[in-house]
Amino acid sequence: TLDDAALSIANSCRFYSNTDLKRLPSSTGSSLRGTLSVWVKFATDDTEMAIIGGWDNSGANDDDGYMVFKRLSTGELQFNGGDDVYLKTNAKYRDVSAWYHIVLAIDSAQNDNNAQRIYVNGTEITDFATRNNLTNLQDLPMNTTAGNDDALLIGCDEDTGGKGLHFNGYMSEFFWIDSTQYAASNFGETNDNGVWIPKKGSTI
Repeated sequence: TLDDAALSIANSCRFYSNTDLKRLPSSTGSSLRGTLSVWVKFATDDTEMAIIGGWDNSGANDDDGYMVFKRLSTGELQFNGGDDVYLKTNAKYRDVSAWYHIVLAIDSAQNDNNAQRIYVNGTEITDFATRNNLTNLQDLPMNTTAGNDDALLIGCDEDTGGKGLHFNGYMSEFFWIDSTQYAASNFGETNDNGVWIPKKGSTI
């Protein structure tokens, strides 16, 4: 439950070590641009777990058919595509009592630091242990209708060995926006007490 004087969200999804969801759109979207916004509460502080994953077993050239956005066992957030680590934060997110609002905003057409952006609790992260920008117009396995191929996985990743890195904790206010890169301010706001909360009413 997320509670605030101005907003109360009574429900969230509880993920365990063997549960996940799959997003398969009704029509093909962009393989270059998309935005994840989600509130998460981790159940453990020392487990590697995926927030989202993308997988393509069709042989298409979209980052070797694999991507994942995850929390490492040491607490950092990391965005991978194929064998490449695009972003790994210096900051660690290991407080199991806290809700974190996490945004991953992708636009590989930009071909610079703006090609992949991470926000936590409304603040864009600019201090990274690793940064390797997406190449110009890099395809990612997301937003297509190809059956089990290119499905966006929620709460796990998938590769040739099957599913893994299952999320252990809670998710709420989950958004996946196809074809547009948004900032955290589209999904959250600061209340009168200076606390970052989900925004009531959409600005997307």
